[in-house]
Amino acid sequence: MNPRYPESPDERAARLVGAVRKLRLSGGTTESAQPRLPSQNDLERHIAAQLKAAAPTQPQLAEATAANMARHGLATARGLITGDIRQADLKPETVAFTEAVILVTGRPAWYVRHDTPQTQAVGADRIADEFWITTMSAAQDRLHEVCERIGCIMLGSSDGDLSPVATGWMIGTNTLVTNAHVGRLMARQNLALAGNDPRDGWRMTPGKRAVVDFAFENSVDRKIRLDIDNVMYVEDSETPDIAIFTLKSSAGGDAPSPITLDLAKRANWAKTKIFVAGHPIKDLQSDDNVMTVFGALDGTKRFSPGLCSGVLGVDVLAHDCSTTNGSSGSPLIDFSSLQAVGLHYFGKPGERNEAVMLAAIAEHPTIAKSRTNGWGV
Repeated sequence: MNPRYPESPDERAARLVGAVRKLRLSGGTTESAQPRLPSQNDLERHIAAQLKAAAPTQPQLAEATAANMARHGLATARGLITGDIRQADLKPETVAFTEAVILVTGRPAWYVRHDTPQTQAVGADRIADEFWITTMSAAQDRLHEVCERIGCIMLGSSDGDLSPVATGWMIGTNTLVTNAHVGRLMARQNLALAGNDPRDGWRMTPGKRAVVDFAFENSVDRKIRLDIDNVMYVEDSETPDIAIFTLKSSAGGDAPSPITLDLAKRANWAKTKIFVAGHPIKDLQSDDNVMTVFGALDGTKRFSPGLCSGVLGVDVLAHDCSTTNGSSGSPLIDFSSLQAVGLHYFGKPGERNEAVMLAAIAEHPTIAKSRTNGWGV
C-alpha cells in the first residue's frame, strides 16, 4: 500500500534533525523528559544482535554493518545535538545511518508475550528505553487488556497451512476491523450483486481460509484462533482504508471484547504519545533499518511506541511508531486514554507512517455500526 502523503528527502531530513535534537547526550534520570543517546558500544551490540537474528548465517557481516552504522550514526547525532552539524550538511547515506540510531534509541519494537510488552531489549541491553518504560509503567494492566484484543490475520487454503499477513483488532461485538487492502486478500466483490446488496456484493473468497489469532506471540506456546466468518464491509474508494469482518465462535471461546474508540475532535495531535501493536512480517525490501529495529520478523505480536506528528489532509494521522509489512490494520492507541485513535495502513522505518484518523470518520458506517452492534452479529 503506497502512502497518500509521500515524504520528500528534505522533509525526512528535517524530521530526523528534530528527533535527534530532542535527545540528551548523557545523564538524567528515568523520569527525564528526553531519552538519552546511547554509547557506541551499547548501540553496536544492539544492532548486531538484531541483524544476527534477522540473518543468522552472516554473523561477521552483521557485526561489521552494526559497527559502521553505530559509528557514523552516533557521530552525526552528536554533531546535530551540539550544533556542529547542520541539516544542510546531511547526505543521503548520513541520513540513513542516523535514522537507524533514532529508531533503535527512541522507537523500539518489543515482542509481546502473554499480552505483555517485553521491555527488556535484546540480550542485557536496554538502550534509552527508560523514556517509554516510564510512560508505560502506570498503565501496565490496561496495556495487557489492549494487547489481548489485537490479533494476527492468517490466510491459507481450506485444508493447508496458515501464514501471517496482517493485523486486525476488535472494534465491536464479534467484529474485527482491518484495512481494505487487507480485506481484499480475504474477500472479493461480485458487482452483479452490488446494486441492492447490503454488503455491496462483497463475499468471502471460496476455497480460502482466514483466521485471526489473538495469541500469536514469539516463544509462547498458545493459540486463540477464530475463523473470520463473514465480510461486512470493504471500502471501495481510496479512503478510508478500512474493512469489517465478523468472527465465528469456536470451542476455544468467544472473541475478545472491543477496544474502546476515542472519537473526540482535537485541535492539535502533534507530540501525542501513542503506540501501535500488531504483527509485522518480513520486509520485502530487506531494509537494514527494519532489521535494526525488529530483528527476526516472524509475524508475532509487537508493541511499538511513538508520537503523532500531526494531521495530513483531513483524515490521516502521521506517526513515527516502528512498523513494517504485516502491521497494516494495527490500532493506534493513545497512551493517555488507552483508546484507539487511528487505524494504521502504511508505514516503514525511514518513511512517513500513516493511519486513518478515527475521529474524522466517526459517522462512517464502519464506525457507527460497530459501536452499536449494527452489523447484526
